[in-house]
Amino acid sequence: MLEPAIYVRVSEKDDGYYSRAMYARAHLRNKRGYVYLCWREGERVRNYYLGKAPRKSPTPGAALPSDPPGGSVRRRRQLALQP
Repeated sequence: MLEPAIYVRVSEKDDGYYSRAMYARAHLRNKRGYVYLCWREGERVRNYYLGKAPRKSPTPGAALPSDPPGGSVRRRRQLALQP
């Protein structure tokens, strides 16, 4: 299976009349839940913040119900007070 290749345009090389764009390979890095696009530009490593990574539940099939099985105490009191 082929991995997608990501390239970042880093600078332009001036060859007189024509100029060529220079590209560097980049990859995604996850640092403590934050996603960065990282690439090397000469001796420096550049990072560009993309956003927070989505949090995934450790058990996706077991979602907690919004209300407990018996309902809340306040709701039961409201139902008991109604004529």
